[in-house]
Amino acid sequence: HHRLDQLTAEHVDGWYATLRKRGLGEQSVKHYATTLGAVLRQGERWDKATMRAHRNATPPKPAKVPVRVPPAPVVALLMSTATGALRVALALAAFVGARRGEIMGLRWSDFDGHQLTIRRSVLDRPGGEVFVKSTKSGRERTLTVDQALLEELAVWRAEQLRVMAAIRTVPPADWFVFADWRKDESGQR
Repeated sequence: HHRLDQLTAEHVDGWYATLRKRGLGEQSVKHYATTLGAVLRQGERWDKATMRAHRNATPPKPAKVPVRVPPAPVVALLMSTATGALRVALALAAFVGARRGEIMGLRWSDFDGHQLTIRRSVLDRPGGEVFVKSTKSGRERTLTVDQALLEELAVWRAEQLRVMAAIRTVPPADWFVFADWRKDESGQR
């Protein structure tokens, strides 16, 4: 409850501490710090505030959490019990290391022989809205796909074509690998 032009680093550090006491994690507090920085930068442009308090405060440093790859027997067990879209999504996650949103953002045109280019990510927003965006890093990456994964994808594509034929939907020129044709005949999710 301070005027922006009177904000000090002590106020900002106290706010960070309050956020932590309320149960927010370090990463969440860091997001708040980033937002405050943006507000103060704009205030500085308008001569209404200064970045001094933000620059001199000490935002938390989120701990780096190492990625732990499940052991091969665990992946094999998951793959042996999964079917349909889940099986293909697990295969993509395990064999190429794609993130969940990247997997959901894949289109069939992203595959070219044994090459897969990850170009986008899909997020679910509250209320069921789906949002297509760039990857987390903002960059595309091309990966090599092995024959076993290509075979999984071929089985999945054949299943999608069967479902589209059953509901009398013509596949568009390019569609999402995980489009739900029963709910979204356009494939433009």
